[in-house]
Amino acid sequence: MSPLFKKNHLKAVGEYVFWDNKADQSISQPSIYNMIADFMDSPDNGKKKKVAIIGWDGARADSLGNIFKANVMKYGIDHVSGYYSKPCCSGANKLIDMGGEVCLAYCGGEKGIRTEQDTSTIWGWSSILSGKWAVDNGINLPKSASIIEKSKHALSVSVDSPTILRKYAQNNNLKTAFIAQWPDHFSETYLPEIKYLQSNPDVKMRYTKFEDDYSMHKHMIDSVTEGNESESDMLIGIYESPDHNGHTTGFGNNKPHYVNAIRTCDNYTFEIIQTIENRPSYKSEDWLILISSDHGGKGIGHGSQIDECRAIFVASNKKIDSKYYSKNYDGKKCN
Repeated sequence: MSPLFKKNHLKAVGEYVFWDNKADQSISQPSIYNMIADFMDSPDNGKKKKVAIIGWDGARADSLGNIFKANVMKYGIDHVSGYYSKPCCSGANKLIDMGGEVCLAYCGGEKGIRTEQDTSTIWGWSSILSGKWAVDNGINLPKSASIIEKSKHALSVSVDSPTILRKYAQNNNLKTAFIAQWPDHFSETYLPEIKYLQSNPDVKMRYTKFEDDYSMHKHMIDSVTEGNESESDMLIGIYESPDHNGHTTGFGNNKPHYVNAIRTCDNYTFEIIQTIENRPSYKSEDWLILISSDHGGKGIGHGSQIDECRAIFVASNKKIDSKYYSKNYDGKKCN
């Protein structure tokens, strides 16, 4: 029986053959921030460091079963994708071919304690970009907050919790970019940082909003194209199609619209990596390229603490140090 239909979702997905960690070692979203910071702060060996974070909004961990050949062959996950071989233009497979790894990760904080948070967009991306769960980056108020405080509280990352993009734009004079289409990123979640940048024009960070994934993708390509006016040293681009299709027709590998959205993101990611590799200066640069997600989903929704919403992934073009692994993660928290 396919592990998709076993009772314990996290345990089932942990049996997929392509993970480089185990389910009880799932990486927390704030640890993804640390992966990026540690890379940036390590010796450069004479090469200019650059980072591309490619976000697949709403991509569950098990969605990668439609992309990796080994998983398709073992479990027969072909009823939607129709694939029995490695896709020729796959971003996720390309990262592995470059010497990288793919690991299970999790969102939602630690269930039952102060860091528990929604498995939703605002909370997920902000935890990756700030390196803190929502109770510490300003989005969530502590449980001790008064009703009045909670009623006036905006779901915004505090200006005192800079995104990793602002950190390296401000401290290292890098050109960085946040590229997305969901309106709330710009009107609420990162509004304090946007206002900060407006007051500090010397910080070379930009927020750019688009209307759809296709137009956003074209700008992502421009942002990694050497010599383009939009070229950036560090960027995140967040594709929305998995989340849009999940909310419309359902999240899961038995939902054709959702699977096709995952595969489209995978193809877009391949084009970004291909553009990076074609840069004239590529051999004198050191790129960290990551794919990750903010949350999963079940049915047509997300936000709860169930495994289908919590279990996500992080894929990298570089080996992922085991120091980022959790210890004794049980699907809710680390014991």
